[in-house]
Amino acid sequence: MLRRSAHCPGLLPCCLVVGLVLAGGRAPAVADELRVTMASGAAHGQAHAVASGLAALIGSQPESVGLELTVLPSDGPLDNLRLLRAGQAQFAILPAMLAAGAGSTLGAAATLWRDPVQVVLPQSAVRTGTLDDLIALRGQPFWFGQPQAASTIANRLLLLSLGLDLERDYQVSDLPDEASALGALRAGRLKGMAVAASSPAAVLRGAFAAEQQSPAEDPLQLLDFTDAHIAAINDDRGLWTSFMIPAGTYAGQDEDVHTAAQANLLVARSDVDAATVRAVVTTIFNHLDLLRGADDALYQMSLDRAILGVTIPLHPGAADYYAAAGVLAVHAEDRVAAGPPRGGPLQTLRPGAVPAAVGSEPASPPAAPTPGSVASEPWRARATL
Repeated sequence: MLRRSAHCPGLLPCCLVVGLVLAGGRAPAVADELRVTMASGAAHGQAHAVASGLAALIGSQPESVGLELTVLPSDGPLDNLRLLRAGQAQFAILPAMLAAGAGSTLGAAATLWRDPVQVVLPQSAVRTGTLDDLIALRGQPFWFGQPQAASTIANRLLLLSLGLDLERDYQVSDLPDEASALGALRAGRLKGMAVAASSPAAVLRGAFAAEQQSPAEDPLQLLDFTDAHIAAINDDRGLWTSFMIPAGTYAGQDEDVHTAAQANLLVARSDVDAATVRAVVTTIFNHLDLLRGADDALYQMSLDRAILGVTIPLHPGAADYYAAAGVLAVHAEDRVAAGPPRGGPLQTLRPGAVPAAVGSEPASPPAAPTPGSVASEPWRARATL
């Protein structure tokens, strides 16, 4: 059984945990030179679904012939860091915030999807329709995420950038999940909630759909982030990127909503050989249409957004691929992780196993709307800015 990672109540303790997890010696070499492991997340969670889809893709495409990717469920992002450090995983899915605290031990392979912060208030509390309405609710009960979850820590960091502190400025709800928070919001026990999850978030999709079937006395509204808000929360860290939730993503949503999002990154230990990482990245973008079937969040993914929201240097294997694809807008040496640590790289693919071809962009949407298509569900073709 996997050991549950220690949770942390705030950003500084979390950074300390990251440092402790990643400090130490090099992981042992992979037993089979073509076998690597990816730490994912809870067995029924989104990250595990994405990792499982990637593993199936790796095992079936010529770009990664001979490479076997095994998915290892975990207790979440902090546990993923522990598994990376212990050599039990060579790849993992990590929020950009946690990856940024890992130092030179990791390199980014790709941005898989981004989780926008979706702030919801009852319309009776809406004055400007922007994040200023959240700021105006100081002293009120509010739900910012599951206690000790990485998304809650990210929300804490976002508010700190605006000069706000969760415990000082709000009555922070400790309800265990989005559904409970939504119920409390409906009952008037909360003044609002913030959901940091891929869009459309299931709990919000259901809530807005229910309002269309049975109009609420005080309907819900998503708040908009202005350019000034984005600039203020981003500072010089680059942790947050602009994210547009297109009109029609949620029932009754007539206008685009602009917010900020944090990337979920595919990362690799810096001592994984470049050819192995390039094989994984090549397979992803050559067959992105197949990978998208693993989870709806991957409809965000495209080659031109491959490093959007990346907070750590690229792994050399990923940098090689993106340089050939014309994706890198800066010199490679500014974006590439340090080479393997002393003791040499992990075992790698056989020479010639990775073709030089670069994957193409996703196919165009169908001409006529069909269930599950871009035309019938505009969130599948969401803009980035």
